[in-house]
This record gives sequence, structure tokens and C-alpha cells, in this order.
Amino acid sequence: MQKHFLVKACCVYASKQWGAIHHVAVNEFEIGAKLHLKRFNIHAGYEHLKIGTPLYDYAFAGVGVRL
Repeated sequence: MQKHFLVKACCVYASKQWGAIHHVAVNEFEIGAKLHLKRFNIHAGYEHLKIGTPLYDYAFAGVGVRL
């Protein structure tokens, strides 16, 4: 299987999910990017989460290794 990238070795993703638990709205939005460097990758992004009334905003970053 071949991977296709918009820009060589970089991918971008976005996700939107919504639902309900016990009639309480649960909404999530996430956007991120990953840079591939041979066996390694560096990723970063943002997540917005609403569970009922409280809002949670997160920034995330990390590294990964493909075995």
C-alpha cells in the first residue's frame, strides 16, 4: 500500500464527533498534523471537547516510532 501526502512526508487530519450520554450533549473537534521522518514521526494538534456545560481545550504534541 502506498501513502499519498499533500506535502511530502506530512499529513493533516480533522475530526468532528457529536453525541449524547444520558441526554447530555457530548461534542468533540480535533485537528492535527504529523511529520514523517523515516521510522519516526512528530505530531501536534488541538482538541476542543464539550461535555454538557464544561468546555475543555487541549493542545497536544508527541513523537512516535514505527517498528
